[in-house]
Amino acid sequence: MRQRLEVKDLTGRIISLSRRVGVLYLIAFLCTASIISKRNFRADRLDYLKPPLVKLVKISQGQESARPEILEPYIEFYEKVNEYAGSGADILAVLGFCCYYYGDEEKAISFYEKAVVLDPGCLWPQYNLGVIYFKKGFYSKAADSLEQALSIPPDVTAKSLYASFIYWQLMKEAKVLDGSIAVGIKEGYEGCYRLLMLSYQKLQDYQKMLNLALYATKSVPDSKDFFYYYAGFAAYQLKEYRQAVYFLLESLRINPRQADVLQYLGLSYGELGEKRDSEDALARALGLRRSNPQESPAQTEKNINVRLF
Repeated sequence: MRQRLEVKDLTGRIISLSRRVGVLYLIAFLCTASIISKRNFRADRLDYLKPPLVKLVKISQGQESARPEILEPYIEFYEKVNEYAGSGADILAVLGFCCYYYGDEEKAISFYEKAVVLDPGCLWPQYNLGVIYFKKGFYSKAADSLEQALSIPPDVTAKSLYASFIYWQLMKEAKVLDGSIAVGIKEGYEGCYRLLMLSYQKLQDYQKMLNLALYATKSVPDSKDFFYYYAGFAAYQLKEYRQAVYFLLESLRINPRQADVLQYLGLSYGELGEKRDSEDALARALGLRRSNPQESPAQTEKNINVRLF
């Protein structure tokens, strides 16, 4: 179901794909202009309405604050495109993004739900739905959306992005039309794994947590410390204390400055009757918390947000 993130292979496919589709967009644009003209809405009027895309891209990248006065022109423009050029998954997804940062979460959910029906082969609308559901406390719905997102192969997501003139414009503005878009896709899938893990935790489904964590240590090798921590946490909750110790030690081997990991290691040792090791791990956890430690795995949800791509 879930896909291993092979960035080098994906990068090569994306570069090849981008070269093939670039020339087609001139034809696509002319066809779109023709359709709009037939609907008695001038294409040059749409172009006149289009605000500079740079600010929208910067909001997605966390480089610009999402103020209502910035987002209103984008919402107006993409609503016009949606009305006169016909609903498309890409247009609806961008509207969902804009409405979310505008503060209208219900409207954002509505746009994203329609987008995933029209295009079930793109990671981002499913991912963003999962993010919004999670932040609203709808953890079961978040898990469903994130599971669907992870079932989409990364190269299918790439094809969906490049098949969209809307996304093509945004990616051009973000300067990610070459293979660097693979980095964003990799980050998206990693974010899915992380947020799905937290959703299972909120649902107290510790067996699914354990299964996902062990799968993710192989699929997302750059974040093994994070997933080994949650494998250990889940094993602890399932009363598999010896397993928990093994996974938590693996996490600490990669990153020894993790107070949460040391805490559950100490608790696991305690359940096994290994008092000295338990006291040592708990003392180290307390010391890290007192000395401005690195961000703990449990803080991950604060760093997850809705993205364009």
